[in-house]
Amino acid sequence: MGFGKIITFSHKPVADGDGDFDINIHGHHHNTEHHPEDAITPKHRLVFVDHEYKPINLKKIVEGRD
Repeated sequence: MGFGKIITFSHKPVADGDGDFDINIHGHHHNTEHHPEDAITPKHRLVFVDHEYKPINLKKIVEGRD
């Protein structure tokens, strides 16, 4: 739990029915339809990791800010 939210961290999006969470922070998504079960909802936050490997502000992610 963080910032009043239940957060699930995963490689790819977790379906809404696959656990009790408010936000799913994940780092994998395709812009094709070969994974229709990975539908992105407002509960999902896609995090792009750049090659600088610097810290990311979790509060900004939870609040939906860049």
